[in-house]
Amino acid sequence: MAKILVVDDDADARDTLAVLLRDTGHQVTCAASWREALPVVLAQPLDAVVLDLRMPEMDGSSFLEVVRSYHRLRTLPVVVLTGVGDGPLADRARAQGVAAVLQKATTAPRDILAVIDECVPHPADGRPPDPEGLAEGAAPPGESPVPRVLIVDDEPAVRRMGRAALEWAGFEVEEAGDGADAARAFRTRPADAVVCDLFMPERNGIELMNELAREFGDVRFVAISGGGGEGKYDLLPAARLIGARVVLRKPFDRAALVRAVRDALA
Repeated sequence: MAKILVVDDDADARDTLAVLLRDTGHQVTCAASWREALPVVLAQPLDAVVLDLRMPEMDGSSFLEVVRSYHRLRTLPVVVLTGVGDGPLADRARAQGVAAVLQKATTAPRDILAVIDECVPHPADGRPPDPEGLAEGAAPPGESPVPRVLIVDDEPAVRRMGRAALEWAGFEVEEAGDGADAARAFRTRPADAVVCDLFMPERNGIELMNELAREFGDVRFVAISGGGGEGKYDLLPAARLIGARVVLRKPFDRAALVRAVRDALA
């Protein structure tokens, strides 16, 4: 199963292709514009992008230029779909090194699927490609229990990034948007590690850490914080004093989060 992003402002074309890809076992995310697509590309480990060229605000070729400006995304396979009259844009896309340029009107759906399947890597062990080395050190599939990680943060973007990175690295992940939800989730099914933001509504990270430690004993916490939003308050030293195995200051990248969780579990 590959993780594929379909970017097309035509809802019918986008949804039709998404259904075909899901029916063949792929995991598909859809976006109607570059504004919707860019956060997905940056937050999720993708195996391929299917990109329409003719879109409002920013055409597909210009969007691809933005994507290729990120070093880790320069080899991301991209299949471009074009319409009538897209010759110059299609030529520009070819020069950008896309995997294929296909005409919407004349390419059968099965042929689009075949091209996508060819450009998606198929490692011998069934794992997706790992350009950032996030899976390095993870046990081979089926050889050990999968550690569970609970990510607690009131910022959805942080949770999405964390889930994508940790699942890529072989962890099972659950999310919670605040300390109260996290406490309920942990009581229902304790996690092997908890990645916990310190500034949250309802119940902050320090309160959550104290509560779970009193109830469950040795909980392996990774405390994360950006300093209360304005940098005036730094609770990371306090988090370490009350039991955080690792502390991590925002912003951090995906590889740093994976290392922190592995260190907490060691």
